[in-house]
Amino acid sequence: MSGPGNNATRAAAPAGPKPLFGVEIEVYVRLLPAAEARVDRMGNEDAFNTPDYWLEWDTTFDNDTRDHRRLEAQRFRTCQAIKGIIDATLGPRNGWKCESDASLREWELRDPPHARKWYGVEIISPPMSVGKRWQSEIQTVFTALGEYFDFWTNKCCSCHVHVSPGPTRDNSYSLPQLVKRAKAAYFWESALFQLMPGERRMNRYAYPNHHYVLRAEYASTFRNGWDGVFSGLEGMATSGKDAFVYHMKNGSNPTRYMSTNFDPVNKYGTVELRRQAGAASPQTVIRRVLLALTLHISAMRYDFDGARNRRTRPDGEELIKELAGCIKKLPKTCHGSRFVGWLKWCRESYDTEDEMDTDNVFSEKEINQQERKMRRGDDVVPLAPGEAAPRRRAAPSHQTTLPERPAGSRPPRNTNSNTTGNSTGNGASRATAGTAGTARPTNSSTTRPAASSSTTRPSASRTNNTSTSNNTANASASRTSNGAGRGQGQEQGPRPLQRQRTERARADETTTRRVQS
Repeated sequence: MSGPGNNATRAAAPAGPKPLFGVEIEVYVRLLPAAEARVDRMGNEDAFNTPDYWLEWDTTFDNDTRDHRRLEAQRFRTCQAIKGIIDATLGPRNGWKCESDASLREWELRDPPHARKWYGVEIISPPMSVGKRWQSEIQTVFTALGEYFDFWTNKCCSCHVHVSPGPTRDNSYSLPQLVKRAKAAYFWESALFQLMPGERRMNRYAYPNHHYVLRAEYASTFRNGWDGVFSGLEGMATSGKDAFVYHMKNGSNPTRYMSTNFDPVNKYGTVELRRQAGAASPQTVIRRVLLALTLHISAMRYDFDGARNRRTRPDGEELIKELAGCIKKLPKTCHGSRFVGWLKWCRESYDTEDEMDTDNVFSEKEINQQERKMRRGDDVVPLAPGEAAPRRRAAPSHQTTLPERPAGSRPPRNTNSNTTGNSTGNGASRATAGTAGTARPTNSSTTRPAASSSTTRPSASRTNNTSTSNNTANASASRTSNGAGRGQGQEQGPRPLQRQRTERARADETTTRRVQS
């Protein structure tokens, strides 16, 4: 029977958990050759509309230098460029950030093409709701960055996911919920172990929680069941939430380097999953997020009391079945990524009989070939019976115009002076990276071919080699020949290559001095 009440029921949003999450993506990036050539031209052709990070970009710099100040300056420019591109794509105040990450040690890279041109960064999302179109936002960010940068991942990289109960930032974990998260971290450890690649099984930055807390109780589960672990966790909670978090961080010797990290609870209200490997494609990032979300859902709904007397540990197959049920509890915005198929692929690829086997199944090059294919729209996960193949995305053309300086902003400082585009301290620079000189898409009418510009601009401000007696026709001819000369590898035009190197070295030294102050 139909009626107003029934119609209202059908129109209501589906009930269910709606946690929040944030993802931290450690990855290497390299400016693509087409974008690099464009950056090199923009400083001469349209310096006023070019952000400082592009003006100061050093295309001749190698990441294996012993000059760590210049290396950090180049990383800082890379982060500003990434932030500028994201802002130009998503609009201002989007919440995305990018920070340099020296722990990735890009100077040790050997496998990627042009290995000396990569820089390690950490791309950080804002808090995102599972009820929003979060998958498409991650896709959009990767697509926009892919117009300018290539991506690479290896064993130094990881993908961390923070989760809170939601549906708003005000909803932090309660003490009973934290106890459930801790029980799940121990209960599913062996199963999660089977889904991880070798380098993430006993990684020193993401050890299993039992490596630090309740080690003996976990080791005795085969003899005494899970009651010892669960009772131990419940005992830690008797003194309140702060005391429980203190114990879960390893007490008086605290650490955040655990698979399930409780350190962010007091500051951010989140629990962090640190166990997963790096990601260099939006599809992999999305699946890493879903693994963290479904582990959260499992912790909230699983009957741990019914498992107290169990004397076995779940395996990967049991965990996959559990998470397949959990993802059905999430909104439709979390579906469509073939998540369960990916979990099965992980188990088939990584599971070995020897639990201490930490050898990599895939080489570094093979992993990045897989990630590159997924950025193009292919997938490593086989199609399920009757499943339609996803539409393949076109490869980036790399011909789009680089972001320009916002209208009305100041022109670039003279690179001969001892000032650079950012003079804030380290903390402030992270918070404001990419806001000074924030990029926006360039109007196609302002884009000029390198060798065929017909508009004359005085170039005396860019060089000391141009006489003030030169007329505008000579200035135009000089700029045109410079554009053609760059295409042929010649050092011509209003800003010779040697002068650029000298100016960039000075700018690097000043930037790092101010950033580190």
